[in-house]
Amino acid sequence: MGAAAMTDSPNSPMQRATALGAVLFEMNWPSFTWIREVRVREADSTATIAFVCTGEVAQTERDACTTMALGFIDLIFDPHAWKYQIEYVPEGKIAGLAGYRVAIDTNIFKKIARDVAPWRLELGR
Repeated sequence: MGAAAMTDSPNSPMQRATALGAVLFEMNWPSFTWIREVRVREADSTATIAFVCTGEVAQTERDACTTMALGFIDLIFDPHAWKYQIEYVPEGKIAGLAGYRVAIDTNIFKKIARDVAPWRLELGR
């Protein structure tokens, strides 16, 4: 199966990352206020999910986010179909994410909030 077929598949890492982004909005956007974007890159049956952060994030915060993200991946998707890696990248270093695609970002988070959870915007998020 070629890369285009994987990308177009409803089970592609991009589709999974987009679904994870939606879950992050519901479960973690209020808690992990340092997340600005979720980007994904797929290669050789490995999906790398990059959380673009407002700056450096404490290891305990990264650990909590990683545990949550991998837990949701295991619940929602077949964890044996793809390998997953998670990385954290400060906003100022996103130029190093060549080959990644945006799965969800602050603008999408805010659009969702306007449509379904406007009180989150009123709380400053």
